[in-house]
Amino acid sequence: MKQFQNLGLNETVCRALEEELGIETPTECQHETIPRLLDTETEDVVIKAKTGAGKTLSFLAPIISQLLGYEPALSPADKRKTGTHAIVLCPTRELALQTHTLCQKILSKARPHWITAYLLFGSSSFSNETENSGGRTRQKEKAALRKGQTIVVATPGRLLDHLETTASFLLTSLRWFVLDEADRLVDLGFGQKIRKIFSTARTKQQQKKRPKVLLCSATIEKDTKEFGGIVLRSPCYVGESVSSSEGVAIPDSIVQEHALIKENDRLSFFLCFVSDFFTQNTDSGKVAVFFSSCVSVDFHFELLKQFLGGALTATSEECLRDVLCFKLHGGVIQDARTKTYGEFCAAKRGILLCTDVAARGVDIPDITAVLQCDAPMEENDYLHRAGRTGRGDKRGRSVLVLMDGEKGYLSVLEKKGMRLRKHPTAKMVERVLGENTIDTLTTRLTDVVSSDSVLCGLGEKSVLSFLRAYATHKPALKAVFHRKRLHLGGLAEGFGLKKGIKTVQEIQREGKRTGSAGKGEGSTGKRRLKRNRK
Repeated sequence: MKQFQNLGLNETVCRALEEELGIETPTECQHETIPRLLDTETEDVVIKAKTGAGKTLSFLAPIISQLLGYEPALSPADKRKTGTHAIVLCPTRELALQTHTLCQKILSKARPHWITAYLLFGSSSFSNETENSGGRTRQKEKAALRKGQTIVVATPGRLLDHLETTASFLLTSLRWFVLDEADRLVDLGFGQKIRKIFSTARTKQQQKKRPKVLLCSATIEKDTKEFGGIVLRSPCYVGESVSSSEGVAIPDSIVQEHALIKENDRLSFFLCFVSDFFTQNTDSGKVAVFFSSCVSVDFHFELLKQFLGGALTATSEECLRDVLCFKLHGGVIQDARTKTYGEFCAAKRGILLCTDVAARGVDIPDITAVLQCDAPMEENDYLHRAGRTGRGDKRGRSVLVLMDGEKGYLSVLEKKGMRLRKHPTAKMVERVLGENTIDTLTTRLTDVVSSDSVLCGLGEKSVLSFLRAYATHKPALKAVFHRKRLHLGGLAEGFGLKKGIKTVQEIQREGKRTGSAGKGEGSTGKRRLKRNRK
């Protein structure tokens, strides 16, 4: 506790860090960041640090510490008059929920106090007085904001809605404006909303002093002077690797590997990896598996459920029985996403199939391994996916699956400072399948998929979605991810489809006939893909 107190934090905050979160020693990022944020002379701040470096605490702890240190101290009755003092903007609901939960844990040791935290996103919001997984109406949210919420953690759409329509949303005391995973907010198309949010907030401040702007991310460009239309004032750059000009920062705690496979071995590799992991981790262990689209998550989820309990071999059958399987993507309704997040965090042994909606900032305890079944659209996304494991002082493993024609992506990552060693695929397959070959498993899987109309339908949609994703890689990566490098027949078989290349051609013709295929290129195709990948 003394180490955090030496940084200038309020004693109550330090006690909460130790007793509620079990944190006694600040990370390098926190050690450098917290004093800067507590310094009243510091204006805007850019925090860039490795994934798992504790960036969220780096800004939450000093904000709460300064709020608790107000002289004279404010009372609960003053909340309605002072309104909101800090806004934390997050790109996803999961990250917003996690940030709000962390805030609540710190505040739990500071009672009685006047500070409240309010979570505002999509169809659901939560306050520190009650939690309602069924969501709230806009009128109830307006009523909560009218009472005054000291810290508001929000996603862009819902926040802008209330800024524009809720007159009682007071910001005259706003001191902090935080953009968590700032570059991701722009990647998801929130650039214009950020500009509008900030300008509307400034108008509602009624000529008061401009709030301190904080940008946080592991991959934000160093020396950023302007972001989302916000011109930074004398920005202070802090955090690990901010001054580094070479690549991006992957924690040393993460072992990075790549596996080169044939197109038709995609499903077999996935199930062998899962079986091998849980055979070796019989007491505890979690895996996060990333795919490029919602429908691909659904397909692999349905297939996996048939094998978790029926297993691949007799030796691994018992080891897989108590493994819990979850899925998370933008197509899942919010209440189900919140429930999934909570249950996977609490699980002792589990596997989460997801899109990049779970790649940024979300801190799920004890993820031992990350499997990237589809190459990410951006190199920075590789970093954030891998960063779901090896967080804090724990070790982790990240495996990127590439098809033979995608080998050039390794050179792209290496130029960014990310070097991946070869995954021992042959040894893994031998441990799982024994004398059987991976081709034998692939044949078995195609029989399973072809005999199940639901799986077959999802498999066909997954192939189409995969090809659309291929077409939308940025120009610099076209030489690596080019359709001509794909063996279409093998790709179809890699999704459990028996007819090979004819299946792919039939799927594409059907997609064009119904207008669902899209070209993948151009603004319309990209917007459709972005919705599908959330």
